[in-house]
Amino acid sequence: RLSRLSFESERWYDEDLSDQPATGRQKDVEKEPLEQLKAKVTANPDVVKKIKAVFEWQITGANGKTSWTMDFKNGVSIGEGAPSGKPDCVIVITDENLAKMLKGEVTSQALFMQGKMKIKGGLQHALKLGEIQKLLARSKL
Repeated sequence: RLSRLSFESERWYDEDLSDQPATGRQKDVEKEPLEQLKAKVTANPDVVKKIKAVFEWQITGANGKTSWTMDFKNGVSIGEGAPSGKPDCVIVITDENLAKMLKGEVTSQALFMQGKMKIKGGLQHALKLGEIQKLLARSKL
């Protein structure tokens, strides 16, 4: 079963996409939660000041692999694609586990300890992901 996570009226809803064509579904699954995250982080500059790192997310799923960049060094920039320079931290995760993390069902620390999320680069930067999860919890994302 493939689904799209969406945010509407302070609640997540899960839309079944199993009957839709395979093209582009993975991007839909990961794009919406990341766009919502961008809005929440942009509205909370105190979180950005605490993180000060560039993350590359390598997200794998049924339709292959995509990359997203979260740049908290130069303001807030969250978008599809690899960073232009070397990231401080590279995170490898499945689209399913990313969605669970963004919904607050599991922490980044738990995913790492279970081997469901790989970290390349500075682990100290990856630990700062907890600041994002605190923001999501405060915002009821």
